[in-house]
Amino acid sequence: MSLDTQAVVAGFKKKPVVFIGGTLSVLLLLVVYFRSGLEAERQAAFEQKEAEATRYRNNVTNSGQLNEQLETLLVTTREIEARVIRPDQVAKNLQYFYRIEAELGITYVDLALSKVGAQTKGARYVPVTYRVSARGSYEQIITFVRRLENGSVFTRITSMQANGSRDSVTVALSVDLLGMP
Repeated sequence: MSLDTQAVVAGFKKKPVVFIGGTLSVLLLLVVYFRSGLEAERQAAFEQKEAEATRYRNNVTNSGQLNEQLETLLVTTREIEARVIRPDQVAKNLQYFYRIEAELGITYVDLALSKVGAQTKGARYVPVTYRVSARGSYEQIITFVRRLENGSVFTRITSMQANGSRDSVTVALSVDLLGMP
């Protein structure tokens, strides 16, 4: 059975309401089918815009104290930079240790720059390692270690060995000072 134009016209003349209803139904089904894919795309675009609007809203809310926070960061950065050493200023860096020696009355057995850490990508600071051996009384050595830990330069003691008696203690330290190239 073939569908020809005369059969369609004859069917339309016999039952025009059914024919128009069927045609509209097919057209509406096609519209719904093709629009269903668009709804998912529209929903995704809406969610993206909503996330962006939330991010902008949060930025506006958080920017209220931005100037105060920036000033705090700048002050803190200046304080940190005042407490770091420059690896290329070897004599000035050694003066830091010699000042402590003079104030506490200890004696250095060995004081030498061991190595300067490699600067990694994105890092602003490097460790500057010193090998320090000192001799003094137990109290002087304890005060010396505390002075290093709480001194004017950021310091990390990575290794420590001590021997001797209460009157004479010798301590060997590996000390990292925070440096800025």
